[in-house]
Amino acid sequence: MSPQRLDAVAWMDDAACASRTDLPWLGDDARTHATKTMAAICRTCLVLDQCEAFVRADGIVGGFWAGRDRGPALIPTQADLFGQAG
Repeated sequence: MSPQRLDAVAWMDDAACASRTDLPWLGDDARTHATKTMAAICRTCLVLDQCEAFVRADGIVGGFWAGRDRGPALIPTQADLFGQAG
């Protein structure tokens, strides 16, 4: 990883989730019984705003970030965007 990239994610060291490796933060489907627990941890996080900005900037489409599931179901389809029937 480049030095610039490491600087860009240095905030992750302070994330409330960093010590909770027992939870499926990066799973393809974060919709599990752990979702409420993960959301509660995110609500206490000191770097929640940085996390949300990172998700938006990097276009993350999986896992549980900044307090919510970022799975593919949240990505709008062409039909969603243009009101077309599927």
